[in-house]
Amino acid sequence: MKHALVPLCFALAAWGCQDEEKCERARLATANEWEKVRNEAGRFKFQGVAGYEEMNAAQKTTHLEAFTLMEQQAQLVFESFAFQKISWTTGTKSRDRVVKEFNGYFDKDKYVGFKGLLDSAQKRFSEAEAACR
Repeated sequence: MKHALVPLCFALAAWGCQDEEKCERARLATANEWEKVRNEAGRFKFQGVAGYEEMNAAQKTTHLEAFTLMEQQAQLVFESFAFQKISWTTGTKSRDRVVKEFNGYFDKDKYVGFKGLLDSAQKRFSEAEAACR
């Protein structure tokens, strides 16, 4: 009977390793996508897409504040996934703030590429939740 349990233990251990590897891949992919969001938000802070130069001072200030906040919050999401122990609370709150800020941004329709990147990062976040939580 003891010998019959040995293969079962090895099978369970191998299954656990697969899950750990899947989680690790998902975690790293999520960190990578949110790093891209952070970088793009940082790039857009002081330069927008077409039409940015025509914005008035108040609009440029609002733009700077929005993209600064998105950059900072995306950095927190990135950091939440950059290390083996995922910080779900910080990552989730920060992700939600980025999405809320972008959705409320007055000129978001001009940032189609950024929206696509944000959607991709959110998809990766969901995949990491499924693999690691």
